[in-house]
Amino acid sequence: MKNTGYKGLFKLALALALTGCAGNPAVKTDAPYPNNTATIPDHTPEYQTQNLGLTGTYANSLAVQNFIRHMVLKHHFSESYLNSLFSKAKRLDYVIRLENPPPDLGPKPAHPKSGGWTRYRQQFITEAHINNGVAFWSNNADAIQKASVTYGVDPEYIVAIIGVETFFGRNVGKTRILDALTTLAFDTQRRAKFFTSELENYLLMTREEGYEPLQPVGSWAGAMGLGQFMPSSFRTWRSISTTTDIEISGISAMRSAA
Repeated sequence: MKNTGYKGLFKLALALALTGCAGNPAVKTDAPYPNNTATIPDHTPEYQTQNLGLTGTYANSLAVQNFIRHMVLKHHFSESYLNSLFSKAKRLDYVIRLENPPPDLGPKPAHPKSGGWTRYRQQFITEAHINNGVAFWSNNADAIQKASVTYGVDPEYIVAIIGVETFFGRNVGKTRILDALTTLAFDTQRRAKFFTSELENYLLMTREEGYEPLQPVGSWAGAMGLGQFMPSSFRTWRSISTTTDIEISGISAMRSAA
């Protein structure tokens, strides 16, 4: 494994560089509700003990009440379950600030700021990234190789994507996903439709996988796991494997990244 790691060191550095050259597609703000309405077994957490109305931060939110009604009618969730769940959701002020940064009132530059590649290289093509990448590759060699062979993606690119997204799993985020998506869906406007769709996908995902919706954490925007997938991407691209942990660890993470 040591030889494999050192052989891949140069390839990993190159892949980290090329990953930075890939453009980020624009996020559609008018994304429709997903069409995946497969019948799914009910999942009832322990905290749902009685049929109570909506309380807490969103007790008087008509938007949340309408969303709950939508999930009940379209996806057959229990209304009391969702009332109990959203009664525990928290509005996160820092998420609102990050989604709605103050406008830049300064003069507009005549030309785009130069040096993008230099700034990227200084951030990602570092000794720490390369060394941690080689160690991550070595520790997960079997899963990475299986994903590479299955999907025809060179292993260094799989490792590089995870390195750029979460520093090889060291920074997956600490924000509770339910709070992040609820805040973005109902307390912001710029991409509210998109995040409402992601919240819908998140609830479907947790039901499909048997997760407790109040437990998963990730980025302030609701991205999860080693590859920082949004819930809709998780449901679309997650590969069926021996592990379905929300950390998207092991072979599932490698296949999803591939």
